[in-house]
Amino acid sequence: MGISLLVQVIAMDRVTDKFGPIPYTQAGKSLISQAYDDQKTIYTEFFKQIDTAANNLQAFITANPGKKAYFDSGDLVYGGDAVKWLKLANSLRLRLAVRIVKVDPATAKLQAEKAMAATGGLMTVASDNAAVAQSGNRNNDLWNVTVNYEGDNAMGAALQSYLVGYSDPRLPIYCTPATDPLFAGQYIGIRSGANTSFNGLGKAGYKTYSSLNATTPDNAKAPIGQKAPQILMTAAEVWFLKAEAALRGWTGAGDAQANYETGITTSMQQWNVAAGSYLADAVSKPTAYVDPKNPANNAAVVSTITVKWDGAASNEVKLERIITQKWIAIFPDGAEAWADFRRTGYPKLFTVANNYSGGTINTQTQIRRLPYPTAEYGNGNKDEVRKAVTLLGGPDNGGTRLWWDVNKANF
Repeated sequence: MGISLLVQVIAMDRVTDKFGPIPYTQAGKSLISQAYDDQKTIYTEFFKQIDTAANNLQAFITANPGKKAYFDSGDLVYGGDAVKWLKLANSLRLRLAVRIVKVDPATAKLQAEKAMAATGGLMTVASDNAAVAQSGNRNNDLWNVTVNYEGDNAMGAALQSYLVGYSDPRLPIYCTPATDPLFAGQYIGIRSGANTSFNGLGKAGYKTYSSLNATTPDNAKAPIGQKAPQILMTAAEVWFLKAEAALRGWTGAGDAQANYETGITTSMQQWNVAAGSYLADAVSKPTAYVDPKNPANNAAVVSTITVKWDGAASNEVKLERIITQKWIAIFPDGAEAWADFRRTGYPKLFTVANNYSGGTINTQTQIRRLPYPTAEYGNGNKDEVRKAVTLLGGPDNGGTRLWWDVNKANF
C-alpha cells in the first residue's frame, strides 16, 4: 500500500531534522555498524519513497473504489482510508519541498509543483488532519510531560507574546490561565533559559504560571489532552505551505493572501473557535514579556507583525506574516515549528534569558540542532558517528546548522 513508507518518512524526517546525518539508506544492512547518510541523500530518498507510496495508494483506490485498506482496524491515523493517506502523501511532499527551498531551490520548486498538481490532491479541511489516536491505556505524550512530570511543560513567553498580543481566540484552547494570586486569570508564560532558582524554589516557583491546556472538561479535544490524538500534519499547515509557494511564484499554488487567510480560518475551525474580526486586524501586535516574579527575565518586543494581509508589503514581510500564523496554527507540533524557525528566522522569538551552552550556541540565532547521543560514541558504531560529523560539516554541538538550514536571505 505504501502507507508504511509514509510512516517511515514522517518519523525519520523528524529525526534527521533534529540531528542532521543519520543512518537511513543503509540502516539494518549490517549487524556490526550503521553508516550515516548526509541529509541531501536522505531527502532524495524521502521523495522517492513518497513517489512509491502515492503510486501504490492511487492504484489501490482505482482498483477498490470506496473501499478501505485491508488493515483498517490497525490504522490509528485514518482508519484505513486510502484517499486520506494519498492526500497526506501529497501534502508531506509539499512540506519537505518547502523545507529545502534555500539550499536547493530547483528541487524544492519541482517537488512542490508536483505535490500541488498530484492526483488525489492535498489536505484542505480539518477532517483531513493526520493524527495518531490514543489506544488502550496510552496517553498523549505532551499530556504526560505536562501533568505527570509535575510541571515540566508550560506556556512559553513567545506563545504568550503572540496569542495575547493578537487576542487570539485559540489562546484558551492552547493554554490555561495562571493560578498565582498575584496574577491569577492572566496568561503569563515562562521565558526560555529563565533562572528558576532565583528565589530558592526552583521550578516550583513557576508552577503557578500558565500551563499548556491539559485540563479541559473534554480534554481529548484539546491539543494536549490526556487522550488527544498526536498531530502529524494539519490542513491548516498545508494552506500556509501553499501561501509560501504562491509567494515564490510556483505553479499551482494559487493566491498567497487567499491561502494565508484560509490557513487561519482552517485552524480556527479545527479548534471550534470563531475567527471574528481576526483577519482584518491591522493594529494588534505581539507584546513584550514581563516576568511578574523576576524582572531579570523581561524581554522587549521582537516583532511588530500584524495579522491582516498587506499586499503592498515586501516578500520578506509577507513571509514573516505567513510563518508567524503558521507557527500559531500548527501548535503543538514543536518539531515543525522549530524547523520553520531555523529555515526562515520566523516567527521572531525572544532569545534565551541565559545561554548555558559555553559559547557553542549563538544567543541570537539560537539552537540549530541536537548533538548526537553520547551513547553513540561509546558503542560499536562510533567510527560511523565520527564520519557523520564530517558529513555534518561542523562540530557536533547545538550551534552547527543542518544542510537545509542555509544562512542567507529568503528572497
